[in-house]
Amino acid sequence: MMENHSFKVDKPRVDAGLLSAYNVQIPARIEGYTPLDPSYALHTTPVNKRFRTFPSMVVYPKTAEEVADIVKAVHTATSSTSASDQSHNESPIRIVVRSGGHNYAAFSSGFEETSEAQEKDAGRADGMGKDVHPVIVIDLKHFDTIEYDEQSQIATIGSGTRLGKVSEELYKRGRALPHGVCPNVGIGGHVLHGGHGFTSRAWGLAMDRIVEMQVVLADGSIVTASNNDDKHKDLFWAMRGAGPSFGVALSFKLLTLSAPPTNVYFLYEWDAVKTSDATNAFLEYQKWLPDVPAELSTGFMFCRGEKKGYVHVWFSGQYLGPIGPFHATVAPFFSQLEPYLDFSHIKQ
Repeated sequence: MMENHSFKVDKPRVDAGLLSAYNVQIPARIEGYTPLDPSYALHTTPVNKRFRTFPSMVVYPKTAEEVADIVKAVHTATSSTSASDQSHNESPIRIVVRSGGHNYAAFSSGFEETSEAQEKDAGRADGMGKDVHPVIVIDLKHFDTIEYDEQSQIATIGSGTRLGKVSEELYKRGRALPHGVCPNVGIGGHVLHGGHGFTSRAWGLAMDRIVEMQVVLADGSIVTASNNDDKHKDLFWAMRGAGPSFGVALSFKLLTLSAPPTNVYFLYEWDAVKTSDATNAFLEYQKWLPDVPAELSTGFMFCRGEKKGYVHVWFSGQYLGPIGPFHATVAPFFSQLEPYLDFSHIKQ
């Protein structure tokens, strides 16, 4: 669990390192953490531990106005470095938005590729490297509300809401959306970059269901973008697919779908499969796919085996319907796999 720790100061908070060079002043009422804070690592360690991230500050706004204040502080900041010190002047302040922090490449935690020298410098005890670009991570964990309008069948969802909560709350109302299956993924980054999941073959992408969104622009203005708004129609188009390049999306209105009364999640596993048999099984999978109904979406994966020449095989997915038709759908495929995969342990 993340430590509940925040600064208690009476004046605007300024990072003593990179941000001070630009005179970036984040209002003290906004919860925030810099490399000088003891709990800094708790707020900056990404899901993928292969990467290290050193943002200049991580902030946790609670309202649209606080997000706007952060963005405006960056927008209006001016460098206080001398004319002879050009390193800061050439390094723009980046804003990175984090709705869940699930990005495998740690982009939502402030990761940026650096040279070996910069990476070494970033490892200083204070966590600040003089040659690393200043980054402010705006974490939207407080934007985790869900509201549903029965008449329009539209759900208004905060950008920091996790997919697990979205799925559970909508299903209580007999509604659903296409999205991924990892419950801890924040919907903001997920939906702005597509929002693909097992139901996408039948329902499309989560991005396709957006009808409106609230966005903070680079100058700190708060706008509502939709396809019906001529003023921000281009913004609405651009945000769906390239959102981080144009603004901070705080919430979305999404047109929901009727949830099926029953559906099947499935996972079949085979250990110690010869690579040659796994290859033939995958070729059969490719032959079978063109005739698969849209209600069925699958993944066929190989993982490293315990010894050379063998792999672990997974076949997983979701079927939008009862289990009987699901079995009838996969039966022809399984019959083609029998020469390569052992089905003696499979219980239907």
